Amino acid sequence: MSFLIKTLNPDFIKNHTKIVILIWILFILGQVSGITLVLFLFLGSFTIIDLRLSARDALLIDAFYRLYFSCNTV
Repeated sequence: MSFLIKTLNPDFIKNHTKIVILIWILFILGQVSGITLVLFLFLGSFTIIDLRLSARDALLIDAFYRLYFSCNTV
């Protein structure tokens, strides 16, 4: 957290503008990610797109993705 306070120093901002912007964007995204995780844990999964799949079809797609990504790792 002290590094974030250091980024508020005008001289530091003047010399490292791109780094300061990146640090603050990552800090904000980290907070949003943490809040989303907590909401997911307490409220359950979010249904963004309902594909209306049966349980069998959903499990087949899940198995396909697991095989695909496990075979493509190095």
